[in-house]
Amino acid sequence: MLRLLARSVAPRPPAHWFSTTAAVLDAPRTAQSTLAEQRKRREKFAYLKQGTQRRRLDGKTHSGRSSGGQTQQFMARMRRARDQKNKHDQAREFAAKHSETAEQRAMADARILRQRAKQLKSRGAPGLGFTPARFKLMHIENESGSGLNAISGGKRTLTIKELEESVRNATFATLGLRSDVTEAALSMLQQQTAKEIRPTDIQALGIPEILGRTHIKGKHSHAPSVFLAAETGSGKTLAYALPLISQLKQAEEAAQRRLARPRALVVVPSRELVVQVVGTFKRLAHTAKVRALGIHLGITRRRIRDLAAQGPIDVLVTTPGAALRYMQRDPLLSPADVRHLVVDEADSLMDPRSFGEQMTRVLQLVHSANQTQKTQEQAVFVSATLPKLIREQIIRRYPEVVHVTTPSLHRAPQKLSQSFIDVSREFQGHRLNALWYVLRTAAADKHLIVFCNNKKHANLVHRQMYARGIPALLLVGSRPDKSPEKDKARAPKTDADADDVRAPRKPASDADAWDRATWYTEQPAKEPKEEPTKEPKAEDEEAEPISGADLNDLHAPVPHYDRTEVLNAFYSSDPVPAHLLPRVAKGEVVADDRKILVCTDLASRGLDTTCVTHVVLFDFPTTAIDYLHRSGRTARAGSKGKVTALVGKKDRRLADQIRLAIRQGGVIN
Repeated sequence: MLRLLARSVAPRPPAHWFSTTAAVLDAPRTAQSTLAEQRKRREKFAYLKQGTQRRRLDGKTHSGRSSGGQTQQFMARMRRARDQKNKHDQAREFAAKHSETAEQRAMADARILRQRAKQLKSRGAPGLGFTPARFKLMHIENESGSGLNAISGGKRTLTIKELEESVRNATFATLGLRSDVTEAALSMLQQQTAKEIRPTDIQALGIPEILGRTHIKGKHSHAPSVFLAAETGSGKTLAYALPLISQLKQAEEAAQRRLARPRALVVVPSRELVVQVVGTFKRLAHTAKVRALGIHLGITRRRIRDLAAQGPIDVLVTTPGAALRYMQRDPLLSPADVRHLVVDEADSLMDPRSFGEQMTRVLQLVHSANQTQKTQEQAVFVSATLPKLIREQIIRRYPEVVHVTTPSLHRAPQKLSQSFIDVSREFQGHRLNALWYVLRTAAADKHLIVFCNNKKHANLVHRQMYARGIPALLLVGSRPDKSPEKDKARAPKTDADADDVRAPRKPASDADAWDRATWYTEQPAKEPKEEPTKEPKAEDEEAEPISGADLNDLHAPVPHYDRTEVLNAFYSSDPVPAHLLPRVAKGEVVADDRKILVCTDLASRGLDTTCVTHVVLFDFPTTAIDYLHRSGRTARAGSKGKVTALVGKKDRRLADQIRLAIRQGGVIN
């Protein structure tokens, strides 16, 4: 008994002897067993420590995606979002089934969409309620209920009443233009319409601002920098072309015109837009004598040198790549006399992921030339959308810029009919079948545009149309599709590389970034080497026949003259030339007097497509900016138009937000 008590009150072994087995506690310990247990514990602690360090390093490398907790939370949020989305879809189906009238069904659908958007915004799940900063549009909704927005800049803002009165009483003769410029504008517009000719809202508000006859700060010592933001088809080209010609004619009396020294520089994103803007200036030049010249990288150096030697240049219209090459790297032209700079389609040209770097260097080039002459250039930015990021960049460079917006900015036109087709529900996910249905029901529309997100889909649609005997034109860029990662890896390392086409690491990156900035696929093709454009020979006018299954070999990169011919053939009422239509391997092309243009976003900005009555979005755009630009190809200048969007599963969130904004009559953002 005493021996048992002694054993019960004996001191416990040290901590390193601890074990979960009672028999081991009571058994005598040996040196060999103690060392073995200590070694096991050390190995276990070392393994745990190494695992902790691995997870910590892995979390730093992959921003926490592999650490476990954040991934599980993200997946849980995504599951909740999908479950909630299914509930909203069921609610919409219930409302559509039990609503007696179309008005009740529309009100119920709008209420469900509003609740859905509010929940997505409060949740903030990546990919659901989050919009990148470069795609966010300025909030320009007018809360006063009036028809116009205010002009902001300087020390005060014009009231809505003052703006309405100025626009109501405005004529081209009262905007401050020279008499010959006013006569040129009237004669040009009389050839296009038989209605009463009056300036549009953006013209009535923007032209006095560009001329410096503003009421915001009184009389300027020099014309201020202006940002014109108006809806598509509102006459923005004339809004900056007319005051620009008037200022050039006024300064012509005191300054001397010199060879190879343009006095105004207009920068546009594409070669097609160069041709269009130059055509506008030349039509105005019949009455107001000015010389406009358009250059781009598709024109040879010898041709540009010969054109520059024919006489002084008043207005130079160019792309960013051509401006840098021929005014900085290989200076055929000098920016010393440039006093006016116009950036057309500023939302694309100032975007850091497309033309931002090139456009920054163009702005610096013009600003440095004016600083040398101890003068100040006037910058005019023109756009159909007003992204926040672009506005902030412009304000940092030109703090005194005056912003002029119209009431229809970021809104759907009143005469535009918009419909959305859910491909997964109505056509079991077959997007091409949905396209055939739209084309059959749109037999009365004579000019249609089918937009695709990349060249691969555009080639697919074009090929399938010809397989069904539907004649169509194809308009895509001359650059192959790329992935963003490989495009970033191929970026030029230095400024010299960006300008020198002979640099070995840079295969013609000086070309128009419009053709290569935004269209990406998973497997990029090898970049072709850019060569000067030459006129096609007679025997080369016919396209190659369709060879077979390889889709990427269906069409070679479209040369510049082909793209121009495609647009001219689309606008014209004459039949399409035979050399623009590739031969069909099987079947014959049916007789169809409609003009159908299959294209990427190359044709979504700036081009005057007044003849287009129907726009089909084969691929739904990824941002509201792209939707506004694509839908703006129809219902221009007060005419009627129609937009049909094919919506897939991944496109429903953006499509629901756009539909909600359209039904409420608000801003699409």
